[in-house]
Amino acid sequence: MVGNVRTGGEDGSSPKQPDGSGGDSSTVKTGQDGTGTTSAEPVKKTAFELDIKNNKKATDQFDYKKDGKTVTYTAKDNYAFNVVKDDKTEIWRTDKETEYASKVVLNGKGQKEKIVTIYLPNNTTKSYKKDGKNNPWNEYTGELPSTGNAKSSNVSGFELNIKSEVIESNDNFHVEKSYIGNLYIITFKRGVTCSLVKVDDKEVWKYDSSKSKHCYPRNVTYYKEDKRVRINFDHNNLEYNKSGDNWQLKEAPKESSTDSTTGKTGTGTGGGGATPAS
Repeated sequence: MVGNVRTGGEDGSSPKQPDGSGGDSSTVKTGQDGTGTTSAEPVKKTAFELDIKNNKKATDQFDYKKDGKTVTYTAKDNYAFNVVKDDKTEIWRTDKETEYASKVVLNGKGQKEKIVTIYLPNNTTKSYKKDGKNNPWNEYTGELPSTGNAKSSNVSGFELNIKSEVIESNDNFHVEKSYIGNLYIITFKRGVTCSLVKVDDKEVWKYDSSKSKHCYPRNVTYYKEDKRVRINFDHNNLEYNKSGDNWQLKEAPKESSTDSTTGKTGTGTGGGGATPAS
């Protein structure tokens, strides 16, 4: 807080300040130019306990955002997290206000394998992992599920649900629109692996660990007018057309070199790393 400090009385004399304090009880310091300033007091944070199992919507204390299997809790205003728990099981706690968390991210909502990442001051984080129901939460220093490097073949990745009415960039992907052909190029950001693609809640493509060999799309091209979707991998792509209420694979996978900014691909023969939607 910066107070308003008068540097002189009406008669030009200096005002008296008791014991070097400002009229609002804040400390007054004299600058190099002789003017008075007040030192800012740090904003006190109100501690709040977050329950990742039972807190399922935004409150006065935090914002809630669910994107597929990923949930982000962001503290509001002067609130901060000092406890993170899973129902009655405590995952993390701090009693120091200087260590209060501003954000908590849950990967694997509704899945057996879950990872909680807690965002602490000074750009530091702590992660905790639970490998299945009734298993304990343990501190985790490995790769997050979204990096695509998880050892388990059953990866719970990001679910892309394209809403044809509004297609905008967010924390997980960047959208570029081409008015020629009314197409959208949706490029996943670094650290995001996509395991499911939908359009208006209808499944188009789904990751299959038995066929995909840990290959995930780097971007998706959506042709809005043509009702067509192309899933672009590093070495091949899959194209789907809408037939009635369902999406059907148009052709066998082809090797491609995809330009993530234009959506253009060069094709050849090759195997596929994905599976069509049922």
